[in-house]
Amino acid sequence: RKAREVLLQNLDEFNDEAQGDPSAAVQRTASSLAALNAASGRQAVHFDRDALTRLERFDQAREAVERDGLIGVPTGLKPFDAEGRGFLPGEVVIMLGSTGVGKSFMECFMAANAYGAGRKILLISPEMPSDDIGLRLDVMLASRAGIKLSLQELIVGRGDRQAYEQWLSIFSGADRLVIVDSTETGRQFTFQDIWRLTLEHQPDVLLVDGLPLIVGEDGDKKGWEILSEGTAMLKALALRERIVIIAAMQADRSSASHKWETTPPTLAQIGYSYQVTQNADHVISMSRVRDKPLERAYRVIKGRNLKEVVERRVLRWDVDRGEIYDRGGAVDRPYAELENDSEDEI
Repeated sequence: RKAREVLLQNLDEFNDEAQGDPSAAVQRTASSLAALNAASGRQAVHFDRDALTRLERFDQAREAVERDGLIGVPTGLKPFDAEGRGFLPGEVVIMLGSTGVGKSFMECFMAANAYGAGRKILLISPEMPSDDIGLRLDVMLASRAGIKLSLQELIVGRGDRQAYEQWLSIFSGADRLVIVDSTETGRQFTFQDIWRLTLEHQPDVLLVDGLPLIVGEDGDKKGWEILSEGTAMLKALALRERIVIIAAMQADRSSASHKWETTPPTLAQIGYSYQVTQNADHVISMSRVRDKPLERAYRVIKGRNLKEVVERRVLRWDVDRGEIYDRGGAVDRPYAELENDSEDEI
């Protein structure tokens, strides 16, 4: 009944070529139907009657570990992969960091790890053109294959063209990595757009590069209301479609100050933190490393069904060559102590 109402509301614009806007009507209709789909996704699980399904899940996990070494999607991050879990279907992961720290590169890194393991990827980019993302993925995937490409050389048309052509020919005929930028909608993305695109492309992993850039259907709602409803919708989408969702989130301005810029942000430093983190299974925060431009620090500041990670870990961060990998960890001092230090001591 509700779907019928949505179609009837937009019927005039589909039929009236003189007055209507069919293209806009298609977008509105698809978004409205996606919202209905999201709202109808709740289901009850009977603990006792459905007990044997938990045994099936146990058996599936054991088979996956024996076959692949992981039960989920490989991440490239030791706190997840070393346990043999990775990111599991149904989980929502938030990548947190200040402006310019490299969240988009980190998402490309995770996409490359998942793609290399045979997963299908959908990457939604509200801000960066898909061509730019494609170049980043080129150097990261090539690096995994032992082929040296330079992002800067690709951008300016330098380097060995024949080697690059041979590399690109490897992907001919494949169809496992879809990048969608804002030209797909001609406007800012909504969470309903994300739901619609996910149903259309059926990925194993969905990446959203810039959660605060997603707008709401209702223009009267404030930012925290949009993110609260939107992240709840993403969690419902992850569970319903049994996929992993990874989304980049901006830290507040305090994390960009000189005192904090080389310390991964805390949960308290997430913009709209409560609304975002309550629907996330994992929150990974990242920062620069002082005097080491080819390194980034990260911490798992929230991990559901994950062993507690109390240390800061360090990533090799040569994004020009696509060389990103987990180098190891160093124990952090408590944040309470850092707050009392002077900037010079930090």
